[in-house]
Amino acid sequence: GVNSFEFEAAAPSPSKIPPEDLLGVTVILLTASYKDQEFIRVGYYVNNAYETEELRENPPEKIDLTQVKREVLVSKPRVTRFNIKWDDAPAASADSASSSTNNPTAAAESSQVSVQ
Repeated sequence: GVNSFEFEAAAPSPSKIPPEDLLGVTVILLTASYKDQEFIRVGYYVNNAYETEELRENPPEKIDLTQVKREVLVSKPRVTRFNIKWDDAPAASADSASSSTNNPTAAAESSQVSVQ
């Protein structure tokens, strides 16, 4: 069947991120497990950049986080499924992980990621 989810989390603490990693592309990675067996991994690309062209071309020496915009590309999740042993079902081959790009319905009919 089709699964959907809504995930909301607080923004990361900038003090825990090295300054050289505050801007640019990163990912949000969600994993789901059953009885310690990962069965799905969903990744979303995230771009952290200054909102204005002027700041992007001439960034201040010290990063001004009040001017940084975080964009999560929710329309194109990277989905990887893993075959696992569900309850008493025989274990599936570990080699048969499947992955899907540009197909959000592979893991979620509608994904909403709220990042502040």
